[in-house]
Amino acid sequence: MRKIFQLLLIITVSSLAGCSKFHSYQPDVQQGNFFNQDQISQLKLGMSKGEVKYLLGTSLLQNSFDQNRWDYVYTLNKAGQIVETKRLSLHFKNDKLINVEQGNQNS
Repeated sequence: MRKIFQLLLIITVSSLAGCSKFHSYQPDVQQGNFFNQDQISQLKLGMSKGEVKYLLGTSLLQNSFDQNRWDYVYTLNKAGQIVETKRLSLHFKNDKLINVEQGNQNS
């Protein structure tokens, strides 16, 4: 009986050790504010903060030191790897859009 228990223990430990060789399913994960080029092309200098918020939504990154800068960031992870990153920085003066900075990174 003791030999059967030892054999089962060895089989169990061996099978669990082999699990680390297999990767489990990792779903695609989108994080941040999704925005596309069509939305960016609709941005016009002089737009109010309300108009920008209506077009792009509320920025997830809030700078408590500079209320006149809104940063939008979007990332797409596939199988645990970042495959796309989009960044958009909007600058306001007197509640009007004065500058748009865009940066994209695709893997």
